[in-house]
Amino acid sequence: MYVINITDSVPGPILTSDTYEILMLVQLVPLFLISLLGVVTNVINILVFTKQGVTSDSTTLSLFALTLSDLLACVFMLPHPLCFVLQRFVVSRELLIRNCLVLSTMSATYPHILCTQIACWITVYISVERAVSVLFPLQVKLLIKYKNTAAVLMFIYGAEIVGHVPYLVNSPILWIRDASKNDTLMAINYQTPLGVSLYAYSNLIESNILITVAMLIITGSTLATLERIRTSSAWRNTMRSNVKLSKAQSLQSTAEIKSEIVGPDKITTKDKETVKMVASVTCCLLVCLACFQIPGLAMYAIPEFSLAGYNKDIFQVFYTFKFILDTLSASINFFFYVNQSSRFRKTYNSIIPQLKR
Repeated sequence: MYVINITDSVPGPILTSDTYEILMLVQLVPLFLISLLGVVTNVINILVFTKQGVTSDSTTLSLFALTLSDLLACVFMLPHPLCFVLQRFVVSRELLIRNCLVLSTMSATYPHILCTQIACWITVYISVERAVSVLFPLQVKLLIKYKNTAAVLMFIYGAEIVGHVPYLVNSPILWIRDASKNDTLMAINYQTPLGVSLYAYSNLIESNILITVAMLIITGSTLATLERIRTSSAWRNTMRSNVKLSKAQSLQSTAEIKSEIVGPDKITTKDKETVKMVASVTCCLLVCLACFQIPGLAMYAIPEFSLAGYNKDIFQVFYTFKFILDTLSASINFFFYVNQSSRFRKTYNSIIPQLKR
């Protein structure tokens, strides 16, 4: 355990203590509730995918891996609001309670960030996989295999974990003596010089550049998928029109029947619903990903905007807002699954009686 005394003066922070507490409380209530919702919905998702068979196909495996990362992200987010309330409003001599928020930062909050980044790249893979399935339906069994999907998912998990370990090692929790409270010990988040450099590197590469790349890939894959759906629908309608026209020629003139034939460029109601659903999911995800970059961009505009800087309060406020979007994105997939997938809905309805027992 590190024990140090801090005597150096630091510039005043942007936020006052009262403003910081108000902003945090306003955000922590929905954060806690959304995190609880995410735990419940993702546990249900895991039960459904397990019932379907995780090894049944690559899509189920990808969705299971995404659900697992979403579940962990929501679980790791629960201590953040609870510890803030304990540390601010519960009077206790226990070190763990008085320093709960700081102690949970690297043990729970940072793993939450790791899980959300894993979920982001799994979503990228799923969007690319779906695009390949739609664009190359005849070659999909050669391009998308279960073992390939498993290897990609393992790589995503492994690469993200390995990439974050150096920063975790260089961001220890230090214990200082608080002179204002009879020299009692107080925990603080500390970054070594290497940790400061790693934070800047991680912020630039992972929070800005790679997230932007992920957004571009998801957008490109979705647009390609939607365009293929549109052209396929038009082709099907053209073929259907030709069949109707051939049958109608034996009964009445072509001029009379053309007015009743579906136009070749018209998309069916089912296709319109599919396009609307995919576009809605993508827009929601892209909005969340865009907001994920706000804390990273704030680093370049606000001095000492970091976990251990003198503007750590506004750092916490910005990241708490990001956490709300993180958990919201991780919590709502269940509703898309149950409303849009008949297979998921059928399995879900079959396990409901078992859950009620």
